[in-house]
Amino acid sequence: MKKSHSTAWKQTVGRIVSEQINERTALAQDRAMRWVGLIGLAGLVLLALVFGVSRAHGAALPADVRIAAITILDEARGEGKPGMYAIGCVIQERMTSKGLNPEAVCLKKLQFSGWWTKVTNSTGKKVWQQRSLKNKERLLKSSSAPYAVALAKALVAGQKFDQSFTGRANHFTSDPKNTSWAKGKTPTKIIGGHWFYRL
Repeated sequence: MKKSHSTAWKQTVGRIVSEQINERTALAQDRAMRWVGLIGLAGLVLLALVFGVSRAHGAALPADVRIAAITILDEARGEGKPGMYAIGCVIQERMTSKGLNPEAVCLKKLQFSGWWTKVTNSTGKKVWQQRSLKNKERLLKSSSAPYAVALAKALVAGQKFDQSFTGRANHFTSDPKNTSWAKGKTPTKIIGGHWFYRL
């Protein structure tokens, strides 16, 4: 009888210990799953932040908006909002007179200097080459980018700019003394560091 009682006691103790171990294991697994959930949530938040930054820097913008914004930034990001608006006016004036979209105006050969650079070709001759969009997208990270992007979106959407701001200028230069087409011409406006002309 003592042996049977001892065996039953051991079985009871074993069952209790086993239940405690199972309970602790379940708690540990539950804590682990909570941590996994928190880490996963943190990862999603981080991903959203990164995606948001990339959108702000132009990665999700259509190509024509990016090109127009980059052109404005390239020419006048140091001129403040009036200077950038003035460049937008010139782009739109050319769009209207030539029947072109913003991208075609901005990328037309030698019209906006930021898009063009001289390189030496295989024969040793200096030629003009268009800079790639990828190489210019760094400008969309500047502090002036949000306003330039807003102007670019307005250009693409066909919103009318106040052309009286530049005197309906279709050309501009930052160095009138050394710009051949500007010699002898009277500027329609001088805004910031740019002289504007209607030719």
